[in-house]
Amino acid sequence: MKISTTLYFDRATQQMGNVQANLSKVQEQMSTGLQIVKPSDAPDKAALVTRIESELSRQTSYQDTLKAVNVRLTAQETALTNTSDVLYRIKELSTQAANDTLSKADRQSVAVELGALREQIMSLGNSQDSNGNYLFSGSRAGEPAFSQNSDGRVVYQGDHSRMKVNVGDNRRMNLNMPGTDAFVRVTRTDDKGAQTGVDFFQSLDDLANAVSSGDMSKVQR
Repeated sequence: MKISTTLYFDRATQQMGNVQANLSKVQEQMSTGLQIVKPSDAPDKAALVTRIESELSRQTSYQDTLKAVNVRLTAQETALTNTSDVLYRIKELSTQAANDTLSKADRQSVAVELGALREQIMSLGNSQDSNGNYLFSGSRAGEPAFSQNSDGRVVYQGDHSRMKVNVGDNRRMNLNMPGTDAFVRVTRTDDKGAQTGVDFFQSLDDLANAVSSGDMSKVQR
């Protein structure tokens, strides 16, 4: 078979071009650290890589959401723990105030401290997260959970919504606790033996007023 000089050089040129292309590909893989630089290098593997990257991105999003949920729930836990500490002090003062040996001035002093502790609990109920959202307002996170009306009574301004967020493909978590679930109504037994529900902050006000007036039966209640 006779091979022309032109065919010889064409093949040589083609081989050199292939070598240069392969060299360029290897250099690009080395510089990027990737085996598959562009989809055409390995279409089947490229599709798999795309799916894996998409899954990783989704999992990263879930992780970020979990971190945000953890920060918010930790802030709620801190507020409620501090509230519990204040309530222990209120219990101590209530026991002290129920002692008949206290003078009127002593009871007035205890009543003043009870009022201050009530204000402290209200402040804790209006705690905010790092973004300025109120923790216990339900979905109305832009306004304080509790406020004081013209009569001096504390009223709940939030709603009862429990917001949920996706933290997995098939999992959702609560992001908040409404104020009515955190600061629940107090059950009392009246003079007739009936069970009645009293607002949380109203019960604190009633206690302070009973101590101030020296009404021992109401202090005991």
